[in-house]
Amino acid sequence: MDEEASDLYAVLIEQQKYNPSQAVKVLVHFRYCSSDEAWRIAKLYHAKQGINDKRDTHKQRKDSYKTSVKTAESYA
Repeated sequence: MDEEASDLYAVLIEQQKYNPSQAVKVLVHFRYCSSDEAWRIAKLYHAKQGINDKRDTHKQRKDSYKTSVKTAESYA
């Protein structure tokens, strides 16, 4: 049931645009898990998202740098 609760939390956050406290209330209300478990799922989800966001940001900077170098070379 923990995986089902994690999947539901992700859907509520990503697709339904719930804030974390709203999503946790839904998990608890529909008896997917206890309040403590729901907050643990929320923290884990956001920790994973933070890692993914950092990786995406780094890749975007790297791609942006490559583009600026190519642009600078074309003007030289």
